[in-house]
Amino acid sequence: MNGRLEAKNISLDVGVTDDVLDTLEGDPARIKQLLLNLIGNGIKFTDKGGVSLNVTLDAQQGDDFHISFQVTDTGIGISPDAQARLFQKFTQADTSTTRRYGGTGLGLAICKQLVDLMQGEIHLTSELGEGSCFTFKIPFKLGSKPINAHQAQLQSHSHQLHILCAEDFLPNQIIIQGLLEEMGHRAEFVDNGRKALEALPLLGFDLILMDGRMPEMDGAAAIRLIRAGGEGKFRIPNPQIRIIMLTANVDEESRQFYLSCGADDFLVKPIDETMLHQSLSRAIDARLSEGASLLPLLPDTASALESLFGATATMPQHVTADAPTITPADDDADMKPSLKQRMTDVFRADLPRRLEELELAFSNRDSEALAHLFHGLKGSAGYIWPGGDLQQLSARLEKAADQGDWHSLSEKTPTLLAILQKILEGAAA
Repeated sequence: MNGRLEAKNISLDVGVTDDVLDTLEGDPARIKQLLLNLIGNGIKFTDKGGVSLNVTLDAQQGDDFHISFQVTDTGIGISPDAQARLFQKFTQADTSTTRRYGGTGLGLAICKQLVDLMQGEIHLTSELGEGSCFTFKIPFKLGSKPINAHQAQLQSHSHQLHILCAEDFLPNQIIIQGLLEEMGHRAEFVDNGRKALEALPLLGFDLILMDGRMPEMDGAAAIRLIRAGGEGKFRIPNPQIRIIMLTANVDEESRQFYLSCGADDFLVKPIDETMLHQSLSRAIDARLSEGASLLPLLPDTASALESLFGATATMPQHVTADAPTITPADDDADMKPSLKQRMTDVFRADLPRRLEELELAFSNRDSEALAHLFHGLKGSAGYIWPGGDLQQLSARLEKAADQGDWHSLSEKTPTLLAILQKILEGAAA
């Protein structure tokens, strides 16, 4: 989001009044999604000036608190007749706005639905050419301060690695960052293979985690170019840098394919923490044998580092891209409960964008774009709800998209959309 603000040279101001308590009990995933949608919408339609968020106490009765969230922009504004239908699905002010700014208005329809689910209200005031103000009010209960539980860790690695991760789905970035930081390593993120090639000459990386299916340049093509020393002005200083392939494809054929492209190791999503730990241990040994100077890690260094598991989590550090914060839920997998809940949060917050991309890909009959989206959903679902309907259905739809099977795509996608809708409403997959 910071990158979008800088690109347009506009500001984002946030204010919270002192009477808004920090121990209120509500639905943080839905609140966060609403704010991301509305602030993102404000940035999209504002070319000068800025966007502001103000949070205030609207009313209080005993332990019941009504909090007002006001998102204001200095953008193009909305006509009165368009305001009346703006929260309807797939509605935007007019076709010229769609052509200029993109999107379908699905995010605002989802905002209305989320507010209704929390027994709140949302309304808009706007004037053409003067900007817009979206206000939603949500009821909260008085909560209590969370208690931090001790979290067991694997034995710390001996040295810290500086890791470049190429992965385009934000939920997957969050889980990977959480795992790496918990083990004491530094990670920076790009969202496709092309950006990985551009980043490698800039910073001294010890290891690459490479996703397989990404836009612009996939993992296989990026690995081949890295092993060839780069291309054009992007020359790779260490073409033999260790590369661990990350993919949601579990078959042996995929493993052999990526190893033949030049990958050194292969991990399947959802990533097993122990397997990742072992792969990183091998990478540390390899770098030390090459004479690399790595930062030693004391036995308790990893737990002392600021990581994703506390109340003040950091965002993935991007070399050439940025992304909003958040992350999962379900104790069946080997993952810390707090990280799982955050993973679910970011998955929900990312859904409006993915739904719009699915709609656009279907309208353009772009099977390649659909396959990429289904692949990303399959990988994310594998972390949060391993073996569930969303993961299995996404895998079948990815295969159908790869085969150009539009009959199966048209038949099965509504079921997928119904599952995603339940997730938006807070139900498990």
